[in-house]
Amino acid sequence: MKPFPTIKSLRVSVFLTLFLASLLALVAVVILVSSVVGQMRDVAIDQQIQHDGRDAGVVYTYSLRDLLQNGLLIAKDPTILNRFDANDNMTLRSLLKTEADLHRLEQIYIVDENASVLASADGSLEGQQLSLNHMVERSLTGDLPVVSNALLPQELLDSSPNLLLQARILKIPTLYYQTLTPDAPEDSYVTGGLSGVAVVPIVRDGRVAGALVLVDLINRDSALVDKIKETLGDDVTIYQGDVAVSTTLLTQQGNRLVGLRLPAPVSNSTLAFGEEFLGREWSGNQWVRVDALPLRDQDGVVIGALSVFTGEVDAGLSVLPYPANIMTIILLVLCALVLCAIGVSLVIAHRISTPIDLMIDSAAKVAEGDLEQGVTIESYEEFNRLAATFDVMIRRIRKQMIQREQDVIGEYRKMTRKEKESDKEKEK
Repeated sequence: MKPFPTIKSLRVSVFLTLFLASLLALVAVVILVSSVVGQMRDVAIDQQIQHDGRDAGVVYTYSLRDLLQNGLLIAKDPTILNRFDANDNMTLRSLLKTEADLHRLEQIYIVDENASVLASADGSLEGQQLSLNHMVERSLTGDLPVVSNALLPQELLDSSPNLLLQARILKIPTLYYQTLTPDAPEDSYVTGGLSGVAVVPIVRDGRVAGALVLVDLINRDSALVDKIKETLGDDVTIYQGDVAVSTTLLTQQGNRLVGLRLPAPVSNSTLAFGEEFLGREWSGNQWVRVDALPLRDQDGVVIGALSVFTGEVDAGLSVLPYPANIMTIILLVLCALVLCAIGVSLVIAHRISTPIDLMIDSAAKVAEGDLEQGVTIESYEEFNRLAATFDVMIRRIRKQMIQREQDVIGEYRKMTRKEKESDKEKEK
């Protein structure tokens, strides 16, 4: 096995060291900037979805208000009032059916002062007591119209085949759409039905003689969620308890994806504690940003949730960790910083290696006996001191060489003088 190759060039070593250090610093900066940008983006998205969620709550509230206004208009219809006074239940049934179709309501009841149903749009429950979380009784005794969310009891749904068919939703425990099957266990279906209910007292001769009850069943009714999506642009799901009963989400076959369960974190916050949930959750087949608001009945009990969400694919966040424009800016900045790091590393490596090369050349000339040259360097302080010391050393060597030459010449002259004196003595 060959040993790991070593880099023998100081210039290359310094360049690589500086470049790698700069690159690591740049990576750290990019990660930090990305984190900050990501947090800013998340805050912006959450603020937008929260704003949309509250706007959806306003649209939902206005739908209840419209239900109440329709009830007030119907309760003033002279034809209905005359038939009510005449106890003409058959004609009332026909009139209520017409009003229900006109206002796209699933059911309308007229009850007497004892909350007993006189007539209904489909003829169900006639002659029986009608109690919707005591809303009817409160309206009759208080002589005030009331409107609220309500859970229709299963007994009421069983009395009306149309209501039962619309309210009957299979709970889906998986992410895959399932159709209703005759052999599914009964406890696999939603019990009751989430509705908007308006009760308007009917006053005759100065007393409350009965009430008009309007029922707008939300289960499988897509009109409200589609209206919210058209207004806000986000997907919407309405939950009865933790089961989706109305949604804008579609299956591949184009069916409404009702029956999905509310994610546990959202359910815990919205249903268990009655608080708004704002965050990131898995829904259907993608990550979404969710704002969920609790839906309460007249007594303030949480009976469902209104969820507004946008997929991260729609926000441009699924493939890239950030939107494409931000990613482009980050990549361009990173490339520019890398180029700057290369340039700075080359300059620093040149400033370090050039003085050393000059001193190597000077030392080689000194080794050849050239003591007349010197080293002039304008670089880092340490290199300048080293060059000055090298110059002092050359001067001292040159001085010593001159002194040595002078000593040799002096010795030679002295020896020559002694030889001449000796020759003179011999001649004598």
